[in-house]
Amino acid sequence: WGEHKAKLLIDDSKAYNLCCTPFVGGHTDELASWECLAISTDGHPLKALAITLLFIIPHATDVE
Repeated sequence: WGEHKAKLLIDDSKAYNLCCTPFVGGHTDELASWECLAISTDGHPLKALAITLLFIIPHATDVE
């Protein structure tokens, strides 16, 4: 990623942490929740990162 996407990732991370739009709601299936999120991965690199991480370690967000 270049500097522009890195800045977008920082902005996304802050918005996600504060539960701000577009990172509100969710499902018990985190992968499905991220995949259904109506934002582009180009404009919101946190979505791409989250989906990639959930493919690597899908059990990390299982609801117990």
